[in-house]
Amino acid sequence: AICVECFNKGDHTGHDYRMIRTVGGMCDCGDASAWDPAGFCCDHKGLQPDEDPTESMPTNAKEALVCCCFALFAYVIDLCDADVAINEKRHNKLGIVDSADVRSTAQYALQWATDFAQKGDCAKRILTSALVRTDIPVDCRVPQTAKFSSLLQKFFALEFENLNDSVFVCLHDLYLSIMTDYLF
Repeated sequence: AICVECFNKGDHTGHDYRMIRTVGGMCDCGDASAWDPAGFCCDHKGLQPDEDPTESMPTNAKEALVCCCFALFAYVIDLCDADVAINEKRHNKLGIVDSADVRSTAQYALQWATDFAQKGDCAKRILTSALVRTDIPVDCRVPQTAKFSSLLQKFFALEFENLNDSVFVCLHDLYLSIMTDYLF
């Protein structure tokens, strides 16, 4: 749905449409995940491949958010590894013995990230930056994920290692929520 102001600024020649008046909500103009970019008004062209939606953020704030998301994703990977180890009756480095706790914590973290991505292009870029990063952020105290160049690559590998179905669904919901970011 888009607001009247954005609708009036767009080209709707040859389109069938119906106007509905509602109270509240938000305008989806400019959101490529909700609306075809060809229909954006002149004020909302959408994110272009060479644009960085976090450009106007203070560098230290952006880096802190990327670091937090990186640490969150690294923890989710540890949880997924622990879940696989528990199911294979092996020791896991987190010392967790209950798969249900592991799965619910991983699901909660991935759902938070998916909800955060819905805040807009800036949030999507922060999440994607954390996932595709090939170095550990300076202030992050997380172990290097061996054999993988990024956390995203490790997540892809986990999908083939008996990843629990409910966690798998949450992970794919996250992918779908950030796939419009050009870094992804």
